[in-house]
Amino acid sequence: MKKILFLLLVCLFPLFAFGSINEYLTDVYFGNGILTNEKNATANTILLKRSIQKDIYLMNYKEYKKHIGKVKDAYNDTFGFGWDILESYSQIVNTQGFKDWWVSHLLPGNKQTAHQANIKKQVDAYEASIKDGHKVLVVAHSQGNLFAQEAYETLGERSEDHNNWLQKYFEAVSIASPDITTDIKPNMPPRIGWDNDMVAIGGGSTSKECNIRKVKWDDAHPGVQASKPKYNYVSKSDLNKLYAHKWRAVEGWLQKLDSNVHAFTFYMGQHIKDGDTGEVFLNPFTGKEMIDNTLRPVIMGQIKTLLENLDRIPSQWKPKNLGCICKEKYAKMTHKFDPTGMNQYLSNEKVKDFREGEEGKIYKADAGDHAVYVRALDGDRSDDGIFTVEEVDRDDVCYVLKDDASAEIGKIEGSFEPLLYPKQIAIEANLTWTNMEAEFELEVQM
Repeated sequence: MKKILFLLLVCLFPLFAFGSINEYLTDVYFGNGILTNEKNATANTILLKRSIQKDIYLMNYKEYKKHIGKVKDAYNDTFGFGWDILESYSQIVNTQGFKDWWVSHLLPGNKQTAHQANIKKQVDAYEASIKDGHKVLVVAHSQGNLFAQEAYETLGERSEDHNNWLQKYFEAVSIASPDITTDIKPNMPPRIGWDNDMVAIGGGSTSKECNIRKVKWDDAHPGVQASKPKYNYVSKSDLNKLYAHKWRAVEGWLQKLDSNVHAFTFYMGQHIKDGDTGEVFLNPFTGKEMIDNTLRPVIMGQIKTLLENLDRIPSQWKPKNLGCICKEKYAKMTHKFDPTGMNQYLSNEKVKDFREGEEGKIYKADAGDHAVYVRALDGDRSDDGIFTVEEVDRDDVCYVLKDDASAEIGKIEGSFEPLLYPKQIAIEANLTWTNMEAEFELEVQM
């Protein structure tokens, strides 16, 4: 039988219009902390994206695109130091049973409006990702934890009539949270923080000892003439050492509460720098930049684990397979959680089901001159990412799905010919009942 090939191009650069369903992808969002402008939020998001590509997918771009839809910021505006602190405080106390009261009473009207606009923008983005079949992973730093917690709660409110289903596709990583009482969501990984991060300490993070310490310089030998070091940061092994035979590196209790180690870039293994000026601190004893890469593997390890967990979450959709003749078979999809609100997304689609009777996921593909949805397993994308549907004539198999390594990952089976019935036959059935509320089922077998 003549073979017809449909090219299924998936997990490449954006191929389809916004709104296409692809249940094999996760969208990653970065939630920023206080005093972060949009430029720095974008830079941190790019750092996160490159770290995922390097640490998790080992620079295998096709493997990365197989799992990751987009990496973008979930930006919240800065109002300046004082207002940002007040906003964060109001968010923390909101988590303890006073939702919205503190925001409305502590922040002036324009700040309240901006705060609610930030929350709405983030929740709208998360909801859109989930309705596109994607999962959502938020990597939250500092105040970003508080916004992520509000967003998770709001996703629940938006789907509370349908078993809070939007929350099922949402996960989060918590870095340097300022909230000591409330996690972003239940059953999430431990919070991550340095033992000398003044914000993470206050937020009850699982602390890791930081190798970079802020110090004060005590004059151990007043008679010795030597300039005090320019920078107040040293490695832990340099504590109590003398600089120029005069200045001793001492870590007092105030120095143990530091703000510069709080930076997202420092958590990700980059050098420590002044949070206001951006000047990189040099170790006075060595003259070198200082980094501590201890927590980067912890952060990336949590991201990797959550991405794997999200990959295992079943489809939002369940199929009803229709048709007997093989080439005319298709699946009508019904949403598992919110059919009234969600069925419209696939109501006009005849999905090719390569996983009939088994778990599979839906994605949209290019079938040459038109788009088509398939319900199938994912496969090998080590070559060019092109999947093919081949029409065949093989033991009641009419279509097979192959990945780009030519491995068969699904098939559609059925009859090749219409069922033949006697042309002259009459069936008469009379049904009567007196109870108008009676329910019955009628099954005719030939």
